[in-house]
Amino acid sequence: MSKKFLAMFSVSFLVALLTISWSSFSFTGNSSLTPSPVLPSFQTQPSPADGPLAFDYDWLVLNYIDGDNNLEAEAIGDMNELEVAKVSSSRVMILALVDRASGYDDTNGDWTGTRLYEITHDSDADIIASTLLVDYGELNMGQASTLELLLNYGFANYSAEKIWLNLWDHGGGIDGICWDDESGNDYLSINEMQSAIATSTTTYGRTLDLISHDACFMNMIEVAYELRDYADFFVASEDSIPGMGYNYTAIIDDLEADTTMNAETLAGVLVDTYEDMYDSITTDVTLSALNLSYIVDFAVLTDYLAHNLTAVLNDGQISAVKTAFLDSYDFYDNYIVDYKDFVDQLLANTTLMSSYPALQAIATSVQSAFSNLVVANYQHSSYSGKAQGVTIFMPVPSSTYQSYIDNYVGHLDRFAGIDWLSNVYWDEFLDLFYSLYDTTSIYPVISLDELLTSQSINYDESQFFEFNAPEDAIYLFSLSILDGDIDLYLRDYYSNDIIAYSQFYNPDDGSTEKIQHYFKGGKYLIEIYGFELSHYNFIITQEEPTILQLNSLVSGSSGSQEGTDSNHYMQIFNHFYQITLLEGDYQITITYDSDVVDFDLFLLSTNFVELNKSASIYDKDEIVVNVNSETTYIIAVYSYSGHGSFNLIVTVYTPPSPSPSGFIPGFTAAIALVALLGLNTIVFLRKKRS
Repeated sequence: MSKKFLAMFSVSFLVALLTISWSSFSFTGNSSLTPSPVLPSFQTQPSPADGPLAFDYDWLVLNYIDGDNNLEAEAIGDMNELEVAKVSSSRVMILALVDRASGYDDTNGDWTGTRLYEITHDSDADIIASTLLVDYGELNMGQASTLELLLNYGFANYSAEKIWLNLWDHGGGIDGICWDDESGNDYLSINEMQSAIATSTTTYGRTLDLISHDACFMNMIEVAYELRDYADFFVASEDSIPGMGYNYTAIIDDLEADTTMNAETLAGVLVDTYEDMYDSITTDVTLSALNLSYIVDFAVLTDYLAHNLTAVLNDGQISAVKTAFLDSYDFYDNYIVDYKDFVDQLLANTTLMSSYPALQAIATSVQSAFSNLVVANYQHSSYSGKAQGVTIFMPVPSSTYQSYIDNYVGHLDRFAGIDWLSNVYWDEFLDLFYSLYDTTSIYPVISLDELLTSQSINYDESQFFEFNAPEDAIYLFSLSILDGDIDLYLRDYYSNDIIAYSQFYNPDDGSTEKIQHYFKGGKYLIEIYGFELSHYNFIITQEEPTILQLNSLVSGSSGSQEGTDSNHYMQIFNHFYQITLLEGDYQITITYDSDVVDFDLFLLSTNFVELNKSASIYDKDEIVVNVNSETTYIIAVYSYSGHGSFNLIVTVYTPPSPSPSGFIPGFTAAIALVALLGLNTIVFLRKKRS
């Protein structure tokens, strides 16, 4: 793929770069990977002042509020936040192009089109009282021309020294922003967003001082790079954003108090007020500000890093790079990773760094460059310092994301036209990385029926094993604890997410940790964690459902998903039975003591598709099944909470006798009682699941 990043360099850097032969990247072994050249320090030179200009306003704030979806109520709320803080006759002009949906919020006249407002002060936090400038009818907020409309109106009608553009809605990072339900769920691709901004700023000879995205997952390096020529600073979140979004009242209060503040200061206000709003009420919140004047130089460094990573992959170091990737902090369901944390994980591998000094040099340069790029960063303490300001595309290579990976490296679909892909070598590196991903394992591989005996584990140590389930089946993971206290976890091989566990207090709850469930064939990661110096045996077996006979009572016991109130007996251990029934009606019943345990009952086909279930909160679960011809079923007993035993039986179903006149049969009586007592009774009767 042709890379055109040379055209972006400053003249001084271009001169330095032309002295470097790209043949220095030739690679024949550890020692021949030539260290990256010493890169000059980058300084952004301010343009000479042309003399003071007379502006009507210090700041023009352009809000692009796409509430044409399930965020309609929040859009109305943020409009009111802007009004509360706006000061009349100030040096700040605020416009809002807002599109509403139907069916989510019926306040303020319940109009559903797209309107442009000039925000005016109003102390009523429920009623929009701003000046209506234009009622456009229905517009598609997922279309570039609509964003141009807002920008053009602002540029043509208001004279301001500094301009802030704020895009508000759902966000998907590099996937796009501003989904519009009324327009077929259309959205602004990143390329469309750039095109709209480029067209308007070029037409009016203006640039933007600040661009912010009040939308989820938008602070990606690929997104920020797309804005490099059109704004000085960019504010967005690496993670999701709560529905309430930014604290607009606090932001505008600060701006109105000092209308002369520059763009970097205002970007910091966005970050600080976000922290003040959310830090004490939720956990998964981040917001950061980037100085876009450094992003071209940062792209150059990333290009060198990607070339060096490609070289070490070609030298057989997939395991080392894969380990750094898996240890990096991820967002958006394993779709993107914190870029700096990935670099930190690479540098933490001292063996890799000492073997490849060129990689170490460029990784260190990238690590240092973040301090210039990220000028403000808030991350909740729950991230343990790993949400460091900006993410990069690097999803787990699963079936969920394979098409996204293919489109990213191929510059296709929603990724078409994104400058980062054309100018930086990251996509080529990823193409090779994913092609090698499954060729090696970074953990010991354990096979079915392979017994590990007398294994030792230390306090606070995790031991990992890779297991490849040969087919869809019931698997039993058995950890026999010889001494000490150990927990057992089954993780998704690609995302590292925990999908099953056994967390007994050993030996109080027992001396065996077990996981039993029906799992799809494929790769899994097993984690064995030591709470103290311990010893264990471990084996994985494939199990068959227990054969069940009609009218034959069977019993079972286990811990449960939630365990007891004191967090004892926590495990995923489900029981499976198989029965063949002739034509007729049958009743499947489990009984248990609901004061100490809660089991749920499932009826499955032989390929484990759910046919029916019962999930009561009482001492019994029942399923009645009508069989038209001889059929084999799987019965699953799922342990939900507590710890205890159950009895299971399948019998021929006998319909209840009609009740005496004047009485309501049992089931109908329950429904009638619900109708009489109202909604609170319905809630009481339901099982409460988190």
